[in-house]
Amino acid sequence: MNNVEILNKALDILKSAGLRQSPQRSAVLAYLMTHATHPSAEVIYQELSPYYPTMSLTTVYNTLKALTEAGTIYTLKIERDNAHFDYPHYPHSHFRCRCCGEIFDVPLDENVLDKIDKNKYHVESVEIYYQGLCDNCFLKQNN
Repeated sequence: MNNVEILNKALDILKSAGLRQSPQRSAVLAYLMTHATHPSAEVIYQELSPYYPTMSLTTVYNTLKALTEAGTIYTLKIERDNAHFDYPHYPHSHFRCRCCGEIFDVPLDENVLDKIDKNKYHVESVEIYYQGLCDNCFLKQNN
């Protein structure tokens, strides 16, 4: 998909989520759709502000809050003091390297919810986080 198609898809997602469409909101969503790096609000702002000079960090935070409340994106609470954001391309969990801090997608067994008693529990979301060393950091420490 090219940039125009991605922005149009972002506008469609905003509309279907009942959110006000704006260039800034579509840019934030499009960024998350095309960057599976689990960025923080500050990173998104730094990346987009050269293209949207009137965009403020507050606008980014408000957009991320609205997108999260609408169920369009996920807020990852994998770090104590810093929220990261993710566009849910497919069911997955997350792994955070305790050395470099990078966050990776880890495929999630789609049948995991089949093991939950649906008469007792009504699952609304699943958040699974793993922490340890990524392969690069592990190799650096063990050489």
